[in-house]
Amino acid sequence: MNSDYKFQKLDFLPPYGPMYIPVTRDGEGYYREGFVVKFYRNNGQSWVANFEPGHSKLSKVYDLPETNFVVIIAGGIGYLMHIDHEKPNAIFGDSIDDAFQAPDHSVICIDQIGVTIIDKNAEIWTSERIFWDGYKDLKVQNDIISGLSYDPTNELTEWTAFSFNITTREITGGSFKNMVLNNPNLEMKNKDEVPAKKKPKWKFWK
Repeated sequence: MNSDYKFQKLDFLPPYGPMYIPVTRDGEGYYREGFVVKFYRNNGQSWVANFEPGHSKLSKVYDLPETNFVVIIAGGIGYLMHIDHEKPNAIFGDSIDDAFQAPDHSVICIDQIGVTIIDKNAEIWTSERIFWDGYKDLKVQNDIISGLSYDPTNELTEWTAFSFNITTREITGGSFKNMVLNNPNLEMKNKDEVPAKKKPKWKFWK
């Protein structure tokens, strides 16, 4: 389907016509002007969505041309939208700073802790945590994303090199991974948790 007939990014909420539909993280109303997109349903009718933005400056729309889905990034929050549905199929991210579309039409989103991929079939995959808290000098060459990730735990340098293969989804380096590897006494319950030191195990002899 041609993206020209799926959506249109608007600069502001329409002053007339049907009421816009607020699209938010929690499903509650949103009454300020956010990121506004007009969708064209398969039956030819249209509707306007007002997306609640997050905490970054990035707002973009990406078409998944082999599907009826569109990826919306509104101020760093990702919304996976079906053009016929007024509620998102999925919500991801909170502070997405960078995004681009790969040659296979997958959308690659990068935030302060890792990478999220929405593939050409609208399936979402999220990496394990790569960054401790932020990155810089991002480069994309062929299927490789690379750059420097911030590492407040490193006494020698605040920045650690990382790379991520979009196709194989293999991660090399990164401040968070290196921190865990260099501190074997840390345990993690989930990928986003700040690690805590393991308590020593005592053995008592009778």
